[in-house]
Amino acid sequence: MKLTIVKTALVASFAMGLVACSTNPIEQQYKWEAEKQKIQAKQAKQSLDIAPDWFVKPMEADNTGFYATGTGHSKDLQHAVNKARLQAEFNLAKIYDQDISGSETAYTSEDAATGDYKSRSEVMVDKLVNRANITGYVVKNQQIMQESSGYRAYMLLHYPYAEFNRVKQEREKNNLTDGKSDMDSARDKLQQRLAN
Repeated sequence: MKLTIVKTALVASFAMGLVACSTNPIEQQYKWEAEKQKIQAKQAKQSLDIAPDWFVKPMEADNTGFYATGTGHSKDLQHAVNKARLQAEFNLAKIYDQDISGSETAYTSEDAATGDYKSRSEVMVDKLVNRANITGYVVKNQQIMQESSGYRAYMLLHYPYAEFNRVKQEREKNNLTDGKSDMDSARDKLQQRLAN
């Protein structure tokens, strides 16, 4: 892995040196940008190649429970792990309980004289994850890799159905005593946010 990154850096330095010999500054900039894009594409492919299969193609729920993944990058190892765990926990919470709202706007116009056509489209999706008690999940797999700019952590969480059902029953029992369900409260908050 480190050797591949060093090779990529050497090739990039050599290519940029060749580009620097060009006499036309615009041509030089164009070649440099093209070389930079090639290097970024190669690095992206390498990142995808080293990512664990269970992250690239997340596991589906099975007869024991459901799964969620997360990744994090940082110069600090612990911070990379914390980011991966937080993202995985959030993804687990989304499976457990979320409200989604969205809007889509499209605008098109055509200039009759020139025939120029303009199109603009906007899509907004708002996800609200209600308070989700995901106590009882298990870290099923974790990988940490050193990258040239720090650490990359991958995390796979498993949430057993037994824990999910226990938390759900506890929540339903609490909802009966509160009078208004958490879902109703979350929906009210979401509608207030959308109204503003």
